[in-house]
Amino acid sequence: MRRPALVVWILCVGCGGDMRHAAPEGRDADVVRTRGAPSAAEWLAGAATAHAAADLAIDRGDRAGAQRTLVELLAVPVPRTLAAADREAVLADIYFRLACVTVDQGVPAESLAWAERGLDLGRSEDALTFNLLLARARAHEGLGRKADASRDLAAAKRVHEALVTGR
Repeated sequence: MRRPALVVWILCVGCGGDMRHAAPEGRDADVVRTRGAPSAAEWLAGAATAHAAADLAIDRGDRAGAQRTLVELLAVPVPRTLAAADREAVLADIYFRLACVTVDQGVPAESLAWAERGLDLGRSEDALTFNLLLARARAHEGLGRKADASRDLAAAKRVHEALVTGR
């Protein structure tokens, strides 16, 4: 079961929320890069820092910089002590953001690959799956695959309905 605070953080980041104020500053901002394998708390702090850096890059119009930051985050080993559901949620959100950044850069094939990596982590009726389905639909649209985009939009609608109705 996911911890509520982590889920709220994921939803904020996944929906484009501004996490700059939640990111650690000073020496804590580089904790993941300065020591060996990070603890679960350090890895999550590093993820928040990376998302904040990606937000800043996007604000500057530097989508390639945002992409590099998120890809670098994927290179940091996920601690074994992090709960599997938390690991999957954070990784799915990173893949979602990468799918969005790359489709915005006009690289729908790469966007599709990122969205599929996120969906490969597992699907459920949650906001992460909803976001990834929408991202994949945008990638399919960019590739001219209207039928695939329509299927993803229909699946996203079903997830949304489940979220709204609580079924």
